[in-house]
Amino acid sequence: MADPLRTGSSALLAFQRAIATTSHNISNSATEGYTRQQVDFSANLAVQKDFGYVGQGVLVADIKRLEDTFAQKQLFVTGAELARVSTLHEYAGQLDSLLADDGLNLAPALNDFFDALADANNNPTDIVTRHGVVNAADNLTRSFNSLSDGLESTGSQYRGALQGSVNEINSLSKQLADVNSSIMSVYRDTSSRTPNDLIDERNRLLSQLSEQVGITTIETSDGGTDVYIAHGQALVTGSEAMELTVIS
Repeated sequence: MADPLRTGSSALLAFQRAIATTSHNISNSATEGYTRQQVDFSANLAVQKDFGYVGQGVLVADIKRLEDTFAQKQLFVTGAELARVSTLHEYAGQLDSLLADDGLNLAPALNDFFDALADANNNPTDIVTRHGVVNAADNLTRSFNSLSDGLESTGSQYRGALQGSVNEINSLSKQLADVNSSIMSVYRDTSSRTPNDLIDERNRLLSQLSEQVGITTIETSDGGTDVYIAHGQALVTGSEAMELTVIS
């Protein structure tokens, strides 16, 4: 006959794991990127006896993440779009402020220059009107130079921000490749177990990456996640990360 102590102890061990998982959920309730986990139970294989099959208790079949995959992917998409719009708004606002600055407004300088040309055309021999053209041209040149300096300063800020973003992308890509490697290693060793916390870490990194650049993710059969950016350019494939560079 089946050992009743063994059958009973299987239940105790299984529910001990369930309690540990519940405690893990509570402990990480405020952890960024954490996904709640749930224990799935399964009956132990019964043993055949002369009079029939005798149950062998219960076991923990798996501990699953209660994740909405579609919502997670949409989060990556909206994160990328929010970052794009925020960056566009920031630099468009800087350009708008620059062009609206009275000191950099070209319209008055252009009007003065063309008025001076008109006066000189009407009085080509008049020394005063000739000097007026020279002065207006000099003033227009200074206005163009001031605007150019302002645009160059804004461009320099943008290039600096772009380099910082690329550095962040490269760092996140390397971390993603490392986490991918760890996850794939777990699946190779124990394909029946899901490395939940590692997957949460990967999703957290993917969320941060999506705030820097638009991404598309594809889950692979070995447990990895490949990451692609614009035009299908591979950024992370398995445990390998590509590096982006800024071209001046």
